[in-house]
Amino acid sequence: MCGIHGAHGHVNGKYLVKRSLWSVHTRGRGSVGVAVRDATHRRISIEKRLENDLSFYDTPQFLKLEGKTWIGHVRWPTQSEKSTRNAQPHYTQHLEGRIALAANGDVVNMDELKRFLEEKRIRVYSENDAEVMTAVIYHHVSQGMNIPQAIAAMMKMVRGAYSAVLIADWEDALFAFRDEYGIRPMFLGTLDNRYIVCSETCQLTVLGASYVREIEPGEIVKIDDDGLHSFHRSSVENPDVIKPQFFCTIEGAYFSRPDSTFPVIGPDGKLKFVSFYMIRKALGRRTAIEHPVPHADMVIPVPRSGIPAAIGYSHEAKIPYESALINEGQIGRTFIESDYQARVRLADEKYSGVPDMFEEKRVVVIDDSLIRALTMKTIIQKLRDLGALEVHVRIPAPEVILSCYYGVDTKRAFELVAHDKNKEELRLAAGAPDSLEFISKKGFREVLSVFHPRGLCMACFDGKYPIPVK
Repeated sequence: MCGIHGAHGHVNGKYLVKRSLWSVHTRGRGSVGVAVRDATHRRISIEKRLENDLSFYDTPQFLKLEGKTWIGHVRWPTQSEKSTRNAQPHYTQHLEGRIALAANGDVVNMDELKRFLEEKRIRVYSENDAEVMTAVIYHHVSQGMNIPQAIAAMMKMVRGAYSAVLIADWEDALFAFRDEYGIRPMFLGTLDNRYIVCSETCQLTVLGASYVREIEPGEIVKIDDDGLHSFHRSSVENPDVIKPQFFCTIEGAYFSRPDSTFPVIGPDGKLKFVSFYMIRKALGRRTAIEHPVPHADMVIPVPRSGIPAAIGYSHEAKIPYESALINEGQIGRTFIESDYQARVRLADEKYSGVPDMFEEKRVVVIDDSLIRALTMKTIIQKLRDLGALEVHVRIPAPEVILSCYYGVDTKRAFELVAHDKNKEELRLAAGAPDSLEFISKKGFREVLSVFHPRGLCMACFDGKYPIPVK
């Protein structure tokens, strides 16, 4: 899972890319990078580094960047190691100049694409799928296609989930495109009559921009001084075919910021915006209906991602809600750390309980999901040490039993705590709470379908992969 940003023609482009990327820095702490096109010299400059923190934007390398069209990226490594070489944006050199691209998601037919590039004598220098996409686009440009045509040709070859932004030395424009299934998010907004492309609507909010719409699945957008130009690859091929969509349910349950919103057409036919906060609150309510703990004294969230669901559970169950588990604040999402020992250490450092809240209390702990269970084991032990009489865990997402190949770092199935365990084995592996229950797949789908009726991807929960993988 990564975060992207793109903007063309705004006088404060450098400020916009900084604020936009930092607002979604939790989508990728592995690296940060920007590329900018100088319209005067028709030249792209790229700066990127490992470790995504605010100090990047104070470096001489970033401050010297100037230009008209900006793209940016924060990376969470999912398909290749954490390294500067694999950080984005990536570029490929054409005779006319550079093509630079930043993408969120994963490509599932990398081997096939690399063989194609080898046959065409095109070299890639990283292990990252975004560079492979850039190189395939480069090939089609070298065959005489313009940028939208080359992107469309690349989309025919690439199988996977992706949302991407692209700039080229010889084009005074920003390009954006999205996979035909709509698995990874992408939104369009305006600020001072200039368009902005981003991964979440919270990026528009922090910039003071207005929401316009989603970038549609399978759509290619060109943004230049004349405005917005849209190309639908699928509609050109067969305008009568409407393909199903498969929006990632992990976005709804975990990754997207709670203040980000999603556009929904209501029963009255009017467009409304539903926050991920309200989605998670609804998941908490449904979990309380399915798995009550009537005798509990309090409901506590695993902060901060478990807060909305815990409030929903508390309201539905009529059990007091307490913020008695404290998040240290400086430590980000431990789930996205790729190193096991680092995850264990950070989970221990990240949380502490209020000392006089748990003595002889029966506690319901709500977290957004249970992937590896390292955090939950740590929390349960801390609550036991503080004197909790009972600890009951409720998860407003189903058991994650299978790998994701579309942009979430769960490709190693043996790391998924629920992958090969029965219910009792899973309870013990998760720290031996007095009870452990998950929302049902049916309940999970029903709640999310209300907010995203056009289709959902639940492959990590049910094994139904919308894009075939080996």
